[in-house]
Amino acid sequence: MSKLEQLKEKAKGLEAKDPKKAVEIWLGVLSGQESEGEANPDLSIYNRIGDLYIQVERPGPGRRLLRPGGG
Repeated sequence: MSKLEQLKEKAKGLEAKDPKKAVEIWLGVLSGQESEGEANPDLSIYNRIGDLYIQVERPGPGRRLLRPGGG
């Protein structure tokens, strides 16, 4: 299992217990995909992060992720 796959599993496991930590890990997965030159990143990760931000009552950062260019 690759490092990114391990991070994905860890984030999934933390989503209910510690959503803030899960967001950090998911952001790391996105960063890892970018550094590996992934041409087609997993778009469902953006949805998961947005949902988690709403769950922890911080929708602002989630909205920025959905905008083109991330800003």
